Amino acid sequence: MSETISIIVPVYNCEKYLEKCVDSMLGQTYGDLEILLVNDGSTDGSGALCDQYAKRDKRVRPIHKPNGGVSTARNTGIEAATGEYISFIDSDDWIAPKMYSELHQALTKDNADMVTLCSAVIVAEEGYQIPPTCPSRPIYLEGFHPAVEFWNEYLDQEPLLSMVVWGKLCKRSFFHNRRYAVGRLYEDTLLLPEWYLDCKTITCLPGDYYFYLQRPSSTMHGTLTPEKYCQFIDSRLHKINTFYDRGLTDLSYAFDCFLIQGLLKFFEFALWRLDESERQKWLPEYEKRLQWFKDQDWTIHNGKTRWTRNRRDL
Repeated sequence: MSETISIIVPVYNCEKYLEKCVDSMLGQTYGDLEILLVNDGSTDGSGALCDQYAKRDKRVRPIHKPNGGVSTARNTGIEAATGEYISFIDSDDWIAPKMYSELHQALTKDNADMVTLCSAVIVAEEGYQIPPTCPSRPIYLEGFHPAVEFWNEYLDQEPLLSMVVWGKLCKRSFFHNRRYAVGRLYEDTLLLPEWYLDCKTITCLPGDYYFYLQRPSSTMHGTLTPEKYCQFIDSRLHKINTFYDRGLTDLSYAFDCFLIQGLLKFFEFALWRLDESERQKWLPEYEKRLQWFKDQDWTIHNGKTRWTRNRRDL
């Protein structure tokens, strides 16, 4: 008996890219798909394209909603999904024809809680040069593993496919009480730690199945503002706090240590480019996060990262 995979695609002003994305889903060798195109208040022709695809193929379900951001679009898709499994794709990316056949086969064969690709093919938009900081790190695990091995891979070097929600397949039941944080940036980092910790087993699938488009106008490549620096750093604190609950040590967080240290340096530089009133507004936020960083031992499990535990905005 075939099992339906619900694919959730947030759509916002991506008319230029959407056809390639949807065509790649409709061309899958795994045919039992529910393609949820969540039009998040697009002002270009994206919404009309969603409706056109629905008329051509009954597997496509367009959902139109007022603009609320990618988190609200994904939450809307999760709530509308009816398949046994859930997966996500970004509207400017595309996938190889056998991706869902391979993901589904790996998940069911191993009876794993989740299957993730090990890597993505990073593609630059014409005329755009991929930044050297682009996180192309692959997952160096293949096949079926206890989830703790995946956690250690995630914490030690944070491979690209460990830090994004796409390129994965899991049972819909995993999202029974799980939703994206609305109005927050770096939303995947706020969702994925709990998702991973709920898994007992994870299968990692190598191969070139997901094509990840890099373009200058994407959210990932926008200018970092003081607000973005705060949210970026806080998303890392959320990740650390979540894994601390499982008793892992500070030594596991070398990647986050260096990343947060770098973010704080750039945050400091950004402050001095602001006018005086804006600088005074954001300086306390910078100093609070800097003090947190200085308070860490980073070599033993001291639990000090839980300073955010009772903050309502984290």
